[in-house]
Amino acid sequence: MNFLKDIFNCNATPRTIVSLPSKGPGYKVNELCGRDVTRYSTFSYSYQLYARRVENKKYNVYVKYNDHDGDSGKAMLRCEIPLSEAIGVVRAHDDRETQNRLGHLPASDHAAFEKSYIAPKRGKNNVRRVQQRLTLANPMGH
Repeated sequence: MNFLKDIFNCNATPRTIVSLPSKGPGYKVNELCGRDVTRYSTFSYSYQLYARRVENKKYNVYVKYNDHDGDSGKAMLRCEIPLSEAIGVVRAHDDRETQNRLGHLPASDHAAFEKSYIAPKRGKNNVRRVQQRLTLANPMGH
């Protein structure tokens, strides 16, 4: 049933907005959350920021983390913020992760690397694609 809602809701307020997945030690996840949420601070974790729509078209921003050894969970970063602010928070993290992936390459190779390796990892709920859809549809002046 949710896929039908997604079909008709694609140009309105999205239900989920995600950033690129990231990898890093547990202390980076703890720094991002502002408190200790991981069990181990030196183990490598996969983590991702996402915003989930709640009632009244507000969004909660979460961090989902996993260390591939059983320590996984999610932590709330921001609660009931408007769409523009949620997009800003998730987009800032997405930009940082994109820059981390491109940082070791010369500037002339950035476009090709992003097109070949980074763009395929962006799903339909990625913040950049959501912004593009909202700009094209222009619902309620977004």
